Amino acid sequence: MGVGVVLVVAGGFLGGQEIDRQREAERLAAESAAADAAGYASVEDYRAAQRAGFTGPEHLAEARSLGLETAEALKQWREAKVQAERLGFSDVPSFRAAVEAGFSDPARWAEAQRRGFETPAELDAALAAEAGFDDAEAWRQARELGFETEAELAAHEEAECRSDLRCWGEKHLSSAHVYCRRPIERLARGDVEWDTGLLTDRFDRFMWPQEEGYPEGAIRYIGDRAKFQNGFGAWLNVIYLCDFDPATDTVLNVEAGEGRLPE
Repeated sequence: MGVGVVLVVAGGFLGGQEIDRQREAERLAAESAAADAAGYASVEDYRAAQRAGFTGPEHLAEARSLGLETAEALKQWREAKVQAERLGFSDVPSFRAAVEAGFSDPARWAEAQRRGFETPAELDAALAAEAGFDDAEAWRQARELGFETEAELAAHEEAECRSDLRCWGEKHLSSAHVYCRRPIERLARGDVEWDTGLLTDRFDRFMWPQEEGYPEGAIRYIGDRAKFQNGFGAWLNVIYLCDFDPATDTVLNVEAGEGRLPE
């Protein structure tokens, strides 16, 4: 047999069910008072706001107008709106769609949509081809530098490289490897033995030559990967140099002497 709860109150006794009803009424009254104090139109709105994490009726109303269900979703929408306005997008949905596709520029996003492209790579490839570029990356670099054609970009890169010894020297190292070999070998009295292979160049170093009258862009290549045979048949380690004009693939001067380059 179950045991019921009975309370004695002024005027009589209250059973367990009556106590529950009284407590529920008190809770509803407290909720209604809280909803009124916070400015909610109804207790239902107050409860919905509490469940979704909203701090006030204005936040709940804003979220509902945007079709959002939680305070976190509203926060993310507001952050997206700030970013969209900063970048120049007309609205948050367009901004989010563009970002998801990899775009950050509203003009490029609009152009991609107009042309039916889904990614920046597809748009860039089409624009590069229209501008006469074989490579989209080269087209992007040209745009950043203010050039309209691939020839302008190539001329700029050539000038930039020519002003940098490492870039210019490495760029023409393979040509020097080919064109300087025979002139260097002709300096030997006997046979020549090269200590080079597929992974080893004839030249370890290069520098700008100081001789007057050399064409602009001439390079002095220096190495020690050869042995010359002297008149007695002995093999000698030699240091050699080759002054090379890469513009015309011309050897300007070669020299060689016994020794090894310092480490």
